[in-house]
Amino acid sequence: ADTGELKFQREWRQTLENECQESGIPLELVDSNYIVPPAVASDHQEWSAATIRRKIMQKIGPWFDEARTSQDRWSALPPFSLQTFDTALNAQAIGVRSFDPEIQSEARSTLDQLLELDRTVGALAPAFGVRGGAANGMAALKRFIADGLNEYGEKKADKSLGAQSTLSAWLHFGMLSPAQILDDIFDYLGDSENSSTKQNSLFSGLELKRPTVAAFVEQLVVRRELAANLCRFNHLYDKWEGLPNWSRASLLKHASDTRLWRYSALELETAETHDSYWNAAQQQLRKSGFIHNHMRMYWGKKILEWSKTPEEAFYTAIRLNDRWALDGRDANGYAGVAWCFGTHDRPWTERPIFGMVRYMNDKGLERKFKMAPYLEKWLS
Repeated sequence: ADTGELKFQREWRQTLENECQESGIPLELVDSNYIVPPAVASDHQEWSAATIRRKIMQKIGPWFDEARTSQDRWSALPPFSLQTFDTALNAQAIGVRSFDPEIQSEARSTLDQLLELDRTVGALAPAFGVRGGAANGMAALKRFIADGLNEYGEKKADKSLGAQSTLSAWLHFGMLSPAQILDDIFDYLGDSENSSTKQNSLFSGLELKRPTVAAFVEQLVVRRELAANLCRFNHLYDKWEGLPNWSRASLLKHASDTRLWRYSALELETAETHDSYWNAAQQQLRKSGFIHNHMRMYWGKKILEWSKTPEEAFYTAIRLNDRWALDGRDANGYAGVAWCFGTHDRPWTERPIFGMVRYMNDKGLERKFKMAPYLEKWLS
């Protein structure tokens, strides 16, 4: 079984562990979600990326070796048989593969109830759709390395929003591992020596030698593991009460401030606001299952600004992300939303509505990017 730091993942593991113990079946956990396991990276909730980055970089060498070795070992195992799964679901599992429409419909309904699936969130449009599976994840990784890595994270006013990997969904479902991604990056950089040399070439002075690669590694390793750290040590990661005391106090102090614009959860979900940039971000989420990294921050901040209360804003952002993102219910998503409300950040100059929580506006986007192509793509 793979590991994970979310509450429902812990419940799954506990149930599986109990059943394995009763049956005398050995259970082995393989943490391919992260390079440095969250339990090893730190023993407490970290304040920010700066506080966890040093710890991870001190430990990443041997753990990366271990991750690559485990990956090779487990990939050599024979394929898992679905016979047990089919037996457990009995006719329902067989029915999904049946050509009989009535049997198929009944089986799908049964599985929907078992899995609590929400069919009102439809399939992605073909123009924006992605396909699951390890092979498709590897294909997406190769495209990103060839076409996007050299521009990742660049912020130039003469450019549209920079290249993104869009690998989060495959990472979320365990179809790609960060160790495999880093290994492919090494190959791309032409580093074919031993792993120690690879680690030195990647993590020593990378910001100066390969800034775009450094920006991607920061997201893949440091930011993902910071999110895992949050969910491991703060069991209220998806609750208003899990936000820092200073940010909650500051936001509640300004909860009654006049809001020039206020939108219901439904208006936000259907992208019916006055702000074309925000509408484009929400439409990108609905149509593709992703939001560009830079736009995700703006998206969350505006939900805070336009909601009746900061608590309502927090839960609206959580719900929209979990409902529409391909990597919904992920540590990255919860940390990303919490960041918009002060987690992993510091107090800023106090202002209306936001208090001392960091503020963002459309002028900041316009200073950094050409926004017209983004609007044309997602609002057309």
